[in-house]
Amino acid sequence: MGKDYHPHKIEEKWQRLWEENQVFTVTESADKPKYYLLEMFPYPSGRIHVGHVRNYSIGDVIARYKTMRGFNVLHPIGWDAFGLPAENAAIEHKTHPSQWTHANIDYMRAQLKRKTCNSGFSRLRPMPKSFWTTAKNFPAGRNAF
Repeated sequence: MGKDYHPHKIEEKWQRLWEENQVFTVTESADKPKYYLLEMFPYPSGRIHVGHVRNYSIGDVIARYKTMRGFNVLHPIGWDAFGLPAENAAIEHKTHPSQWTHANIDYMRAQLKRKTCNSGFSRLRPMPKSFWTTAKNFPAGRNAF
C-alpha cells in the first residue's frame, strides 16, 4: 500500500459529483410502486452525534435498497424544532431560539449531507420567520425570550 489515504479529498470529489448529478434528488414515476421511509426528526438543539449517524445510516441503507429495487422512495428529513430541547439549548447559550435553531439546522444538514445521507433535502422548506413569533405566545415559551 504505497499511497496514503486522504478521505477528505475523496469524499469532497464524490460528494461534489453526486450534488452536480443530483444523484439523491427525489423523482416520481407513476409506474413504480411507492415506498415511504421515515426515521425520527432530529432536535436541532446541537450537533449530530453517533446515535443520529446510526439511525440515519440504517434508513439510508433501506432507502438505497428500495430505490435499486425500482421503488419511488420518499425518504424525508426534517427537524423537530418546536419544543423544549431546542429552546432550552438556546437559553443555555444565551441566544434567541430562532437564531440557535436555524444555525443548528444548517450545520446538521451539512453534516448529514457529508455522511451521504440520501434524504430529499431538495424538498426541505425553511422554517418560517413567523415561527418564533407564534411559538413565544404559547404558555411554555412566553417568558423564555
